[in-house]
Amino acid sequence: MKRFQREKGLKVDGLLFPNGETENALTQARKQRGIGVALDVVSGGMKLKEIQHLNNTLSSLENEKNSLQTKLDRLVEDTDEAHTRRDLNYEQMDSIGCDFF
Repeated sequence: MKRFQREKGLKVDGLLFPNGETENALTQARKQRGIGVALDVVSGGMKLKEIQHLNNTLSSLENEKNSLQTKLDRLVEDTDEAHTRRDLNYEQMDSIGCDFF
């Protein structure tokens, strides 16, 4: 943490406070370089292979999340389309005098 603070010109105290300058700098760095930088900074004694494994796992989870979100969006669209077709069928049946039940 101190190394990161030094590199970013922040107060070097090794502390990370919510909404503090270090957390804000980490958030900005993560947005610019990806989540790996945050893991690298807070990992301390972690080995490079462990960090790489965590980064790969996080990337896989992010991809899976995106895939699931896409599937959910399609299901919502399909459901909306089905409801629209159902409503149109009810309107057609009503227009010719059919009772629903």
